[in-house]
Amino acid sequence: MGGALAQARVTTPVPVSPRGMQVQQTDVAAGGGRTAVLMAGYVSPARRSRDWSLRARLGGVRDLGTPVRLASGFVSAPTVGVGADGTAVAAWTAGTVLRVAVARPGHNFGRVQTVSRARALGGVGVTASGRAVVTWRLGTGVQVAIAAPGRPFGASQTLGDSRQDVPAVTVAPNGTIVVAWLDTPSPPQPPPAPQGPLAPARILAATLATGAARFSSTAELATLSYWISGPGAASGPGGAAVTWRQTPIEQRLAPLGAGDTFQAFVPLAATGPPGNEDATFSDRLALAIPAGGTNVALWLETRSGTAVVKTSTRRAGGAFSTARTLSASGWLAWPPAAMALSDRALAAWTETRGRQSRVRLALHPVGRGWTALSPLPTRSLDALTLSVAASSRYAVITWIQDVGTSRTSLGGGRMYMTTYRPQA
Repeated sequence: MGGALAQARVTTPVPVSPRGMQVQQTDVAAGGGRTAVLMAGYVSPARRSRDWSLRARLGGVRDLGTPVRLASGFVSAPTVGVGADGTAVAAWTAGTVLRVAVARPGHNFGRVQTVSRARALGGVGVTASGRAVVTWRLGTGVQVAIAAPGRPFGASQTLGDSRQDVPAVTVAPNGTIVVAWLDTPSPPQPPPAPQGPLAPARILAATLATGAARFSSTAELATLSYWISGPGAASGPGGAAVTWRQTPIEQRLAPLGAGDTFQAFVPLAATGPPGNEDATFSDRLALAIPAGGTNVALWLETRSGTAVVKTSTRRAGGAFSTARTLSASGWLAWPPAAMALSDRALAAWTETRGRQSRVRLALHPVGRGWTALSPLPTRSLDALTLSVAASSRYAVITWIQDVGTSRTSLGGGRMYMTTYRPQA
């Protein structure tokens, strides 16, 4: 990669979690000049249930507001989304109950709403008008609920079945909401039931157009005889797409085209088979779609005790380029993330070597190559807690570090944040 750019593009990492809070789960979102962060954890030492909480901060590009408590007690899968109008939606599960909180433009998070029972939370999508969708799985049913701008979430809709993974969700530039999921066959019945041939799994997707009250008919994107996890969904200024692993050595991408119909899939050949013990880490594809329809893909390739970040790019209508290594030699890389600004892609990932750890960023302007930004050193990094978000003009990266510095065996650390903005 090219030499490091001026660090004026990247702010100095700062802690954003309250002092004394041991954070275990995080998420971040950006849009409309607003940044929202979620942090779930406990006050050390945690002796009572009320020591656990979910907190949120909501502010501008660099400065976040005062932390507010959204929930007391232990929560799972905190997720946040921000629309281009500044609407922020936080979702989480408490036990088997799905709850949400909405922050209208110019306001903080309001009253918490209980939406449904839920087995596993999928994600949140917020359009430029403030319309929001939350997705989850209840039993085997893929569920969604819709909230009009400034209104509570309505009754749930069932889109299909998924026995293994949570649904993925994203919002296309035209405001269409995309939900994708994996439908695996029912497991074989125990004897004496007859054992027939195993049916294939299916990659399915549905869309919700601007102004529509219900999702479209389900589209089948692929059938699989091999699967580890469900599909991903990504969007950016240049469009939206669903991604999945078709075979042990091939990932695929289906772009959302005109009329909200999915185009023919595009293969990323030779992405490398996922490692046996790290399959869920290396199975997901990170995808950025800046303006112009360029696709920038990143993934983790693991083999023989090593792990590196690989990348490949594709211009609109073309094929993906030959894969190349993006991470540093001699370091162990962890799953990458990809963000799309209007005219560039930004990659983020963590690297460890012995007791050393750091956060890495790399920039890919449309039509040019990769440029590495200077590494951000960390202390006692939790390498799997990297969260990223981007609007058209800036990107936000968060992670958990200072892990294990307290006198508790429950884990957790401080949440840190840095922002990237192109120089004028």
